[in-house]
Order: sequence, then C-alpha cells, then structure tokens
Amino acid sequence: MGRLFRGIFPCVIAVGPSVGAIPRQASRLQPGPRGVIFLFTKGHIIVKILQGHIKLSLVLQGIILACFLTLHLSVAAAADTIHIKPFTVYAKQDLAFLQDAMRNMMASRLAANAELQTVDDPQTADYLLEGDIIAIGEALTINAKVTTRGSSEPPETYYSSAANENEIIAAVDRLAADISAQTFGKGDYADHQAASAPVTAPTVAAPVAPASPDAPAFQTAHPDRAFIRPTTPARQAMGQRGSAFIRPATITGALGFDKTQNLDMSMQDLAVADLDGDGVDDIVLAGKNEIFLYHLNGSRLVQFASISLPDNQKILALNAADLNGNGVAEIYVSAVSDRRPMALAAEWQGSAFHYLFRDQEWYVRPVRVPGRGLLLAGQHAAIDGPFMPGIYEVSVDEGRVVRGEALPLPDQVNLFSFAMADLDGDGATEIITINQSDRLRVLRAGGKQLWQSDDFYGGSLRYVGGYGISDRHSGRTKMTAGVHEDTSRDKTYIPSRIIIADINNDHLPDVVVNKNLSTASRILKNMKSYPSGEIHGLVWTGIGLSELWRTKKIDGYVASYDFRKEAGADQASLYVGLVTNSGWLDILAAKESTVLIYPLDLSDQEQ
Repeated sequence: MGRLFRGIFPCVIAVGPSVGAIPRQASRLQPGPRGVIFLFTKGHIIVKILQGHIKLSLVLQGIILACFLTLHLSVAAAADTIHIKPFTVYAKQDLAFLQDAMRNMMASRLAANAELQTVDDPQTADYLLEGDIIAIGEALTINAKVTTRGSSEPPETYYSSAANENEIIAAVDRLAADISAQTFGKGDYADHQAASAPVTAPTVAAPVAPASPDAPAFQTAHPDRAFIRPTTPARQAMGQRGSAFIRPATITGALGFDKTQNLDMSMQDLAVADLDGDGVDDIVLAGKNEIFLYHLNGSRLVQFASISLPDNQKILALNAADLNGNGVAEIYVSAVSDRRPMALAAEWQGSAFHYLFRDQEWYVRPVRVPGRGLLLAGQHAAIDGPFMPGIYEVSVDEGRVVRGEALPLPDQVNLFSFAMADLDGDGATEIITINQSDRLRVLRAGGKQLWQSDDFYGGSLRYVGGYGISDRHSGRTKMTAGVHEDTSRDKTYIPSRIIIADINNDHLPDVVVNKNLSTASRILKNMKSYPSGEIHGLVWTGIGLSELWRTKKIDGYVASYDFRKEAGADQASLYVGLVTNSGWLDILAAKESTVLIYPLDLSDQEQ
C-alpha cells in the first residue's frame, strides 16, 4: 500500500514507522483510523503508519485513498504565494539589468522547485523574498532573505556567488534550490549541487602571463614566492577563473575568498582572535559606538556578545590580544568624545564581560616590541591637538591605566600610525609608519628616514578633530576658541593598521597594509572617500619595501583587516572588513558591511 500511496501522491514523504523530513510549515497533526496519522500542511499531506501490525480492509483502504485524493486536491489548490522585491545592485559597472532579471529567474525557479506562486502585492503574499547583488572585482555575490508574513521568527538568510557575470545563472540556480530545500522542504540541495556541478575539463598547463606594465623593473628573490591555492572543492572548481591575488609577474590560484553575510552596520574596525578560549579564532567588529563578537560558522557570522558605548563616543580603534596569557584574548577599544579620549578593555568570560578598565582618558592598543613581545601602549590627548607627544608602556592597576616608561619612538608618530619590527634581522628596530599624507615610511627609532613610498597606503574614514558635538551646541568656532584650544579644527585621520608578520616563511618580518584607492581624498584634506581598495603584502629589500603580493581591487571601503598565521605554519588567513556602499553620498549613510576571508597557502615556495 505504501507504493500505492507514493505512486498516486508524490507529496507523501513516508509510509512506515517513521516520517522523513517534515517541512517547517506543517500545521496540524490528526489521528486517523487504526493508528494511521494524517499530517496536513499547506500544499503537503504526510502519512505516518504507527509502529505495529495494521490490517485494513479493502473498503477502508479505498475510503482512506479517496480522502487523500480529496484533501490533496483541495489543499493543493491554495498554493503558497511569494512576493519578490527587486534586488538591490551594488556595482561600479552597469548591472541594473540584473534587478528585473533576478526577479524573473527566482520566480520561475521557485515555481518549479517549490510550487510557489509569485504575486505583485506583498500584503497578500505568504512569504517575502528580498536581497542584493554585490560586485567585488569581477566576482558577484548574491544575498537573499526570506520572511514569513505574520511570523515572529527572524528571516532566513541565503548566499550564493559567481566568479563573473557568465556564472550568474548557475549561482541563481543554487540559490533557488537552497531556498526551496531549506525553507519549503522541496527538493534536495545536495542532489542539486551534484547534478549541477561542472564537468572537470582536462588539465592544461596555463601559459605564464606577461609581466604587468606596472611591475617593477627589478625584483628581489622574495617576490613571486607566496601564492594562493584552492583549498576547497568549490575553489578548485573555480581554479581556472582567475585569482583574488595578483603577484608582480603572474596570476594564479582559485577564486580565493569566502564572504560572510551582510551586516546592518557601518564597520569602523575589525580584529580576529580567540575571544572565548576554545582554541578557535573569533571575529570582533566595531560600529560607530558598538562592539560585536562573532563565532565564524563556515562563512556565517554568529553573534554571541556585544558592548555598547555612550552615544557621544565614537570608536577610533579596536584590537584584540591575550596580554594576560590566560588563553582568552582581551578586547582593547579606543574611542573619542569630541577630542577627549576614552579607553576600555574587556574579556569575555562565558556569560558576561569582565572589564579590566573603563572610561580611562587614554588611547590604548597592544604593540609588539622587538625583543620584548606584546605589551599595552598608551598615549594622551594634547590640550591643543589630538595627540600629546610621547607613547608609553602602560599597565592596569585596580581598573586604572598607569603610565610606565616611554617607548623609543620619534615624536612624528602617534599611537595608531606605526608598527615596530627588525625588518632585516640585524638587531636594530625599524619603525614602519603612515603619515597624514598616506605615505608609507620606514624610520630608525631616532626618526631618521630610511625609505618613503611613492604610492599612497593606508587611508581610513576614522579621525580625531573637526568640530565636535560640544562645539556645535555651544556655538564655538575658530574665531571664538580660547587661546590654548586647537583652533585649526582640522581632522587627524587614523591610518589603517600596519600588520607585521612573516608572510613568506623566510623567518623575517614582513608588512601587510591596505591601499584604499581615491584621488579626491588626497586633495580634500578634511573630506575622505574610498570607493575601493587593495591589501598588499610587502617585503623589505634592504633599500625599500617591495610588493610580494596584493589582492585584486576590492569594490567598497576597506574599513579594516587582520592577518592570522602561526609561526612557521604554511596556512594563513587574511580577513578584510568591507563597507559595501561608500561613495561620496554614502559616507555618512553607509550601513552594509561584510567580511571577506582569504585563505593563503605558503607551503610551495621557491628557495
């Protein structure tokens, strides 16, 4: 009889001791005759025969069969409805045609896969589908969410990606199959993936690409030694579509990055560390005056804690480091209220935060000093400017930040504009810094310049100065300011972080830094906008910093980044915090952020 039911009613999931996967919209469970359970849903009938021996007469079987047919036809007549909003497109190139195309493609696939009827009026729809398409270089990512009308449950979110415009249809197929399987219980996404997987072409040795016109005429032994390798079947399948990284002479590897879901925030900073002591890296993000802690589950961010600052404070810098050595990284936050610094440090203890200090009038961050390791450094604000000369090692005593000895740094750097490293292994410490003109420089500890870049590096939208909240409320201006006040009111921008790491396993420190791309921002002193950026890996040649690799151009404002690699390890990860809409008109209104994760494999290098 099971075969008979299944042959007549494709919607029957199981007939026997157990029922298979039941869609989430199952609405009522009713007992039938002699231990037969009927589960009615909108568009589904599921039958479960209870455990035990059941004998049904042919007449009773006929009655049950007739009931099934009547119920199935009546329920199926009321198909689920869905309203599909036009997808928002974020791209520098003209991809507006995808707005209507996405609606049509999703409508046809959801009708075929999940028997959904598309309606124009969202008020009459059972479900609402909306999303966006983001272009990052040639790659396209599709974010979608499905909301059930009248439900208190949060929307279900989905994600798909395409290496370029030619792959958008396959990405839509995967997205529709995923939604049909997970939200509506129709189809098998795993089977769909297997069926739609591209046929592997015979391997052909790729010709070496000619050198870029921008490539340096002379290269040291370091460049061209580290590269990106596909680390998952998905990336291996995309291996011939180009790499997310560019080396001076060649392009190699797979697509090269994962992307998290979009977040409703304007990201200010990012840090990666083990924040809960489980041995796995977590991600902490800073908004304007909020801190969010996330577990990384695949490519999804799952929030588990947060910290809110007062509304009159804005976050300048966020860092994470395990300075007390207990296996759990602390979070160090530097904020500013008008021109007054405010610092806090907190450690997550499983269910709540333990604050090492709060509301301290310092700027603070962990600094790695050659020969000493990580320590906490701090700097005060000046009466007539954003930073007082002198950067100090600081300690914590009963919730207070206490000044220690001064670090051997030139006065021209501030707490956020430098890193320290012995770049050539000669025992002397070099200072790597970015100045207010966005030039990358290498200095001796005494301030003597060893090298300055021709290109612009760093670049961020975080700053100290300008007319603050209290200035606007009091009417204070440049003409009415006091003698000892900062009358210029120019903004001092906080450079992007400079990361020191051995990125090519030669046992010498290298430099990872961003290059936010903008011409206008170099001209207008107090107005910045960065519509795109890159991350560069640089190596010291003895006479300057030379490019080892760089990411391809990333469309959007690169707000922050972090690099994670264990000493001597072949595997590393580059995390990039991206604000997706950051044009001139979007600087203040930007609210969509995401994290890109680039896996690096450093195991295959020239010696």
